[in-house]
Amino acid sequence: MKACKIALIIYFLSCFLAVTACVIHNQTLMLLAKPVIIPALFFYYFVSTTKKNYLFIFILILYFIGDSIALMDFDDEIIYIMSPFFIGNILVSILCLKNIEKFKFKLFNIGGLLFLSFILGYLWILIIELFNTYDSNIQNQVIIFGSSLFLQSMVIGYKAFHKITFSNLCIMMFGTLILISDLFYLIYNFEYKIDILNIIHFGAQMSSYYFIVQFEILSKKNIQIIS
Repeated sequence: MKACKIALIIYFLSCFLAVTACVIHNQTLMLLAKPVIIPALFFYYFVSTTKKNYLFIFILILYFIGDSIALMDFDDEIIYIMSPFFIGNILVSILCLKNIEKFKFKLFNIGGLLFLSFILGYLWILIIELFNTYDSNIQNQVIIFGSSLFLQSMVIGYKAFHKITFSNLCIMMFGTLILISDLFYLIYNFEYKIDILNIIHFGAQMSSYYFIVQFEILSKKNIQIIS
């Protein structure tokens, strides 16, 4: 069996166990499974590519740091979790902008970006309203983090609407899952303590990592689906 297949098996098994731990509230299982997810994907990336992208590797390290902080499960963890993921959002935007082609002014491209801007703006307003009754310091941090998420989503949308390739589909899936994950995380932690919201947040986040790794691997091939 190839090393890349072994790495993927470890990743999917770890994801399954981590999500199961989230569902049944088993902290021991979570501590065993979750820390394996990013290293398994890093190994998959390492054996699947010849030329390494150190910017991308740093992004994976930031995600690992953020996940490690979340495992500690302490009060006001959001303040500390936001830092690595905020930097990660900025670096993903830079990663997507590298080698980006000139935008084509087509009706589909412009309409898609305008629609995406409307949806993201609406979600941003909803998130800010969640924090109206909270400390202004937390509110400002959430606004700053939200701006990085908005930037990342717009850059991803730009790439996806410009040219539909397998790699762009992967980064689009990543961006969608990250949006879902962050939105449900905030709703769960600051509005409604319903288990299903936390499960959706956690499952979406763990799944998103697979798609950003696939994006980086496939971006070198640039296999176009629709011109």
